[in-house]
Amino acid sequence: MFVHTRRDAAANRGGMVLSRAAFIPHADVESLGDLRPIAAILESPWSEGDGLDPIELGAPSNAENVAEPSQGAVAIATALNGNGPRPIVVRQGQGLEETMFEIWRRAPPEYRSKLTFGLSFGPGDVHELAVVCTPEALMSRWLPAQVIDLQAPIQAGAHAATILDWPGETSVRDFAKQAGLRLDSPVAVAVAVQAFDLWRKPGTPVDDILLLRTLIDASDKLATAEAVKLGATKRVLASAANWTVDNVKALRNLDFSGLAEASMLSDAVQLWVKDRASTAHADGLQEILAAWQTGKPTPMWLAAVEAGFRAASEAKTIQKRGFEAVWQLLRVEAAQASRLLSLLDPTHEKRVLEVVDDSLAAGVADALVPGLLAKGWWHLCGVLLARSRPPFEAVEAALAVSPATKASTQVLLTGALSKASDAEVVDVAIAIQDQHVTKMASQACVRTPSVMKRFDWKRFEWFLLLKQAFDLSPEVLDALPNRKTGLGETIAAQMAVESLWGVVATTPLANILDVNERERAWDLIPSPHSAQILDATARGWLDRFEREEQSLASVEPRLAEVIVAIVKRRGYLIDVLQRAPAAFLLYLSEFGFESDREVYNFLRDLSQSALRLSEAASKALGELIKANEWRDAARDAKDLLVVRTDLKPLYRECYRLLGPIDVLWVSYKLGLPPPLSKDEAWDAFETEAATLYSSGPWHDELWSRSGGHPGDLSNEGSGRASWHRCIRGLRNGMAPGAEAVLHEMAAQHPYNDTLRQLQRQRFWL
Repeated sequence: MFVHTRRDAAANRGGMVLSRAAFIPHADVESLGDLRPIAAILESPWSEGDGLDPIELGAPSNAENVAEPSQGAVAIATALNGNGPRPIVVRQGQGLEETMFEIWRRAPPEYRSKLTFGLSFGPGDVHELAVVCTPEALMSRWLPAQVIDLQAPIQAGAHAATILDWPGETSVRDFAKQAGLRLDSPVAVAVAVQAFDLWRKPGTPVDDILLLRTLIDASDKLATAEAVKLGATKRVLASAANWTVDNVKALRNLDFSGLAEASMLSDAVQLWVKDRASTAHADGLQEILAAWQTGKPTPMWLAAVEAGFRAASEAKTIQKRGFEAVWQLLRVEAAQASRLLSLLDPTHEKRVLEVVDDSLAAGVADALVPGLLAKGWWHLCGVLLARSRPPFEAVEAALAVSPATKASTQVLLTGALSKASDAEVVDVAIAIQDQHVTKMASQACVRTPSVMKRFDWKRFEWFLLLKQAFDLSPEVLDALPNRKTGLGETIAAQMAVESLWGVVATTPLANILDVNERERAWDLIPSPHSAQILDATARGWLDRFEREEQSLASVEPRLAEVIVAIVKRRGYLIDVLQRAPAAFLLYLSEFGFESDREVYNFLRDLSQSALRLSEAASKALGELIKANEWRDAARDAKDLLVVRTDLKPLYRECYRLLGPIDVLWVSYKLGLPPPLSKDEAWDAFETEAATLYSSGPWHDELWSRSGGHPGDLSNEGSGRASWHRCIRGLRNGMAPGAEAVLHEMAAQHPYNDTLRQLQRQRFWL
């Protein structure tokens, strides 16, 4: 240790004052154990010419520390521990110098740099002095709280005893040395005293954590210090099963990463979080997650908390209260929700939804939406929007953030409408033309058909909704208000929107038979749909017609044209006979047939069905054929008499339109007397003979078998020509006569009805 002296001069009433001063490096102050040798040198006189060489001091002795410290030293050491005002003031004459020399000698070496003291005449000349000595006359300049009495008896506490190295409390210094704690300030001494007090007696988890924190923050890396930290760590771990939320929070800023048992501390925190998340009460979990969400605690603590929550998640043991804690944090810290949401996996959406508040501030929902969308929690996102605003606004907000995929958008919108009534869903669908919302609204219409009572016949949006609802359940049409006048309003408003009429065309509304101003509709309805609506209306008219409630004369030309076209389609009257046989006569009366071909097709179609005409219908049809002289129809369909007895009334009316042979055949089938005149009978005889014996009268030796002489006939020309000459001869009395030839022909063709009819008529007489 080196002490330097110097000369200083100052003007003092015209004279010179010489003084001494010591300059000691700050780093060497700790090594200066005794101030008395320096004080002696500084107090000694100095003359001109004295040398300024350094003076070496001897090593300090600790022998004096064994004795009990003075009352003044205890007083100042005790005051140094307090939080009162500085500096500490001592009256001049109470021996401050000796007292400070004693404290200096006893104090820990590293503490000495804080033991600043000197003479002061008032607060104005104090510069970072811990203790000052002031003349009695100037004591009033100081606050009473600053002044201490060195002669007043006082009991030394642990702090003062540690500073003074009092043997009764030297264990604090020993512990500080072992734990690597520096006693270099009043605060450091207080820390050491507190740490020693915690170390030497069993403590609570709070005390154990405080001790460990003190050691981590203040001790160095000595081997003995690490051993003390290990002991403190084990004490903390021993109480882990009884940790409270405050204990876990106390660990959040404790950097225990360098401890030997760091992994065990981390595991204990992790287990605590997992257990709390898995219990029905989850006490303290919200506070711990709130601390975790800030991201400010130490990395190891943050990782432990996260691992504990995820462990409970993987084990599927998180209880409802655990999710309530998460939700409350999300709600309160919505703007910083992304970090907390990272703790949750996709399967947690439903669990979080179970604890969401029924009502939510719009700002909170909006702040949470981005994070929820990032996790793909479309439904929860929609529900938050629904619980924070009216349905229309919720859907608007949902559409503003809707994803690209249809499925996700539908889920989002379903959530956005989760609080809406069916009527509100319909209102939103009408206001916002979105396919997903319209689909949900159509389902609402099926659930609650009464919502259709507000149907607006002048808005195409309602028609689009109606179509989807009708596709789900046709019964929704029954809920429409004023169906008879509704479309009349649409027509009156000149609504020519193609999508509107497209809906009408594909539903029973297409039958506008009873709609007001129906006639105006045909020029209003867009062409892609007019044919469908005309057809539906025409069929509605025909249904009424079959009930004898309509007349074609009262129908506008555009509709009448379609009605007639439907009736004239082949097979339509067959359908009429099948569904409403009694209406057939109405159709014959109102529409009838227009040609032989129509009648023939009808009769052919009838023959291929199991249907039968009533006697009245058959007769009426025959009368129609007769009145119009539709000979081809009567002739071409005559063979139906073989299997269709229901056509007999028809042919009774019109059989005379047939040729002679057909008349004979039909009259025979009907059991009627021969209807031919004598000339018609001879013509029929000639025709049938030429048909059966095409080569002429000698065919199959008919002429000779009948008794005729071959020389009486000429074989010139065709067989038909030969028969013509032969019949002319028979009419003029040529042997063997018509009766003989006819008899032989009938014998050879016993089932020929024409021959039998000719025999009955006996036309040759």
